[in-house]
Amino acid sequence: MKRLLFVAIILILSFTRSFWQNEGIPYTHDGENHLARFANFKVALKEGQLPPRFAPNLLNHYGYPVFNYNYPLANIISAPFSVLKFHYELTFKLIIFFALLLGSLGVIRWLTQYSSKKLPILAALIAYLSGPPLISALLFRGNIGEILAYSLWPWLFFSITEATNKLSSKRILMFIFVWTAFLLSHNISVFIAAFVFLIYGVWQLLVTKERRRFASQIATIIIASIGLSLWFWLPAIAEMKEVVVSQAANQREYLLHFPTLKQLLYSPLTFGYSYPGPVDTLSFWLGWTIPFSLLLVSAIFLANSFSKQDKFKKILNYFRSHPLGIYVLLLLLSLFLQLEISSTIWQLLPNFRLIQFPWRFGMLSTIVSLPVLVWLLQKNRQLITCGIWLVLFVQLFLVFQAHPIDYVTKQKSEYDLHGGTTSTQNENVPFTFRYLLIADWQPSPSVFSGEAEITKLEYWNGSDRLYRVNVVTPTVLVEPTMYFLGWETQIRNVVTSSDSFKNVTYIDSDEIQGRIAYRLEPGIYQVHTRFTQNTPARHIGNASFVITGIALSGLLLARKYRL
Repeated sequence: MKRLLFVAIILILSFTRSFWQNEGIPYTHDGENHLARFANFKVALKEGQLPPRFAPNLLNHYGYPVFNYNYPLANIISAPFSVLKFHYELTFKLIIFFALLLGSLGVIRWLTQYSSKKLPILAALIAYLSGPPLISALLFRGNIGEILAYSLWPWLFFSITEATNKLSSKRILMFIFVWTAFLLSHNISVFIAAFVFLIYGVWQLLVTKERRRFASQIATIIIASIGLSLWFWLPAIAEMKEVVVSQAANQREYLLHFPTLKQLLYSPLTFGYSYPGPVDTLSFWLGWTIPFSLLLVSAIFLANSFSKQDKFKKILNYFRSHPLGIYVLLLLLSLFLQLEISSTIWQLLPNFRLIQFPWRFGMLSTIVSLPVLVWLLQKNRQLITCGIWLVLFVQLFLVFQAHPIDYVTKQKSEYDLHGGTTSTQNENVPFTFRYLLIADWQPSPSVFSGEAEITKLEYWNGSDRLYRVNVVTPTVLVEPTMYFLGWETQIRNVVTSSDSFKNVTYIDSDEIQGRIAYRLEPGIYQVHTRFTQNTPARHIGNASFVITGIALSGLLLARKYRL
């Protein structure tokens, strides 16, 4: 295993050499956005948001609820590096390196279940790290969430196959950690995984002898991981109707982004975009090991079908009972769902539109092709082995030629003060927020109507602020902040000091346009506005995390001390 990991490190450093040889990071679709999220995640934590849901500095300090809806794992991992004052660009590079190293270890552990020989696993490891969908994500798309999910896919398959045996408490806890991390890694990958593992899990249940034990262990792992990730998923789903995500173009035009078969078989690995229609500048190439492996498997199956009937039945039964059968099925399914001929399926399953781009199944194609590759190399046929290695090295050579179109480097403060939303189509903007003059931001409320004076600004940050206001006539005050679920403003009349803080009712109009605004009667007030976790979905989700954590700790202690 050590030698395989050493090869993995060499390959990872080779494919990510652009990250280390040049200052900054490659210019990609999303890379710079993720660094701004790292910065805002740190700021939100410092300002008392736990967990962070509202990015305080985005949209020129008006804020943006990007953390409430978008995969938090990369941001969580970045937090310790931010505390240690690492530059966000270095943090990005380190996360990618260790994610791919973790993924490589997962490939080795998973495929060792099917082969005790090192060469087949080495070939699969090379195919995994040289997969064009991964290289595209690294150099052109910059989606760190998908890269983290890609690193965890092998561990998910490993956990399900391992669950056919009796698992120790430590192994169950490890798999709960893996599944929880995956659920927080990338929203769209989770939707794909739910579809894939429903099929794979049912198949594994049918072919496993100890079905009750398998079902019990898998249920424990999945239920616990859902409980630990519900703090994110429940608000993200329950509060989705508050933002415009369902109206974003990539939700409505998903049927216009099918790649052609020719694009899947080969298209140059260069920077570009996926456009509606058949003409694209982004590469959707899946690599040559995938079609070559399918051709070899088909040839072997057909060759046996023309031999004696009992031999054909034997190999057919082998496909049904051996893992090769389910992996070939998943591979074919992942290819089918990327092509326009599957559009009827996409329309019949309305939640598929959340995947946005059918070519996102490309990474899954790479993952499920790995056991097929190992099976072919296990057959010890010289012609097959030479053919696979030749195709693999040609693919490796072509992928190695890919390079970023440009590089981006900025000061840490520029990421801290990033003025955009970090969402390509601003899909997390609340329906109520329509204000466009965000350049007028200043850390103070303003008098929208009436007569009043801000007499003391005690403190102000993007998640919490306290100030005093002297109201002469009925007044509407506006804070330069995007209103979103969770914001609360409390007031206390300082003249009658016995008065406790009371919640105000927010107002909106065509002029206020979704900013925080409220009405005050004459008097002298202390005003406290803060972002809270006070929504039903957040309370339930946060409580689920705590309860699941306590329950797991109790179970582990009980097993350890045999209580």
